[in-house]
Amino acid sequence: MKIAQTILLVLVLIISTVSSVDGVTVRLDQKKGTLQSEADKKVHFKNYSRLEIDFTLVPLKYVMKILMIENKIFILDNKRSELYVIDRTGKHLYTVGRPGQGPGDIEYGWDFTISNNKIYVLNSMPKRISVFSIDGTPVDTIRLEDRGKMTSPTSIAVDKNQNIIIGSAFDDIINLYDPKGKALKTLLPRSGMISYKDAPSNIGIPSSMQLQGNVLYHLDIFKGVITSLDLSGKQIAVFNAYNPAHAENCQGFIDDCKNDTGKVVVTYWSHLCTDESGRLYAYLKSPKEGESKKLIVYSKDGEFLYSIPLDFFQPMMIRHFSIYKGSFLFFTKELDFYIAN
Repeated sequence: MKIAQTILLVLVLIISTVSSVDGVTVRLDQKKGTLQSEADKKVHFKNYSRLEIDFTLVPLKYVMKILMIENKIFILDNKRSELYVIDRTGKHLYTVGRPGQGPGDIEYGWDFTISNNKIYVLNSMPKRISVFSIDGTPVDTIRLEDRGKMTSPTSIAVDKNQNIIIGSAFDDIINLYDPKGKALKTLLPRSGMISYKDAPSNIGIPSSMQLQGNVLYHLDIFKGVITSLDLSGKQIAVFNAYNPAHAENCQGFIDDCKNDTGKVVVTYWSHLCTDESGRLYAYLKSPKEGESKKLIVYSKDGEFLYSIPLDFFQPMMIRHFSIYKGSFLFFTKELDFYIAN
């Protein structure tokens, strides 16, 4: 009986390590697999589909962010100062905005979000937001009130009341503005950032934000530190892969991110993404040389859940990713888009 059980277990393990990628069998290294015990809750990629892009219509140069919603994919290009919309096959649908400083123009867009069926494009240098309908029609131009401090807006979110949340790199990390751009309050001061509270104020903190209901998540892209807070500015939690509370589950990952002196080195993370269940996903863009790529997954409360191997992308460099209803969209340095399911 024990022999039969052992054989069955081996067969299950063999089957679980095999995935299909465009008809080609790919074996995943389970030694670098997930840490979460509930297998039914893990994300597994079985198929990757490469999108066919017409680059004469979508002349990508420097992509800042991608976002997949229903059958549309939105692509913000900073150097083109345009936002391209394609479908899930790669077909160009329409282009939002144009280079310039007037109504309906985009001036080196840095980030964007879609809320209340409108597209909000953050133009960082002029501290201006270009607003479009979902079909690309110009709707409004919002100029952020000058708060008299050194700021460099790097990320944007919009709440259900159309208040604007701006992530900044310098003096105050997150600020709240009303729908017309008037400054309301600071939600996260620089002194509240545990990784930079003693650093000089001229050291910028590039960031990514995700808003889930009334909870805002802020990712420090250089440190991988995630701060969650409510819209009154009250901090809920601070967590990351280096958090001592996660040491038992993350020790191997922590070791990979330390140098010979034992100090955690500065790393470089992707944008923060969430799925419909509220789980958080972050991708480490600067893993140890030779180390396999992986997505790091957390619960909405900051509990480290597991990592997803990305062996398919091992020869490539992932720049951005987005999630929509179980489908993952990846964009690579080679200007390729892949949808993984």
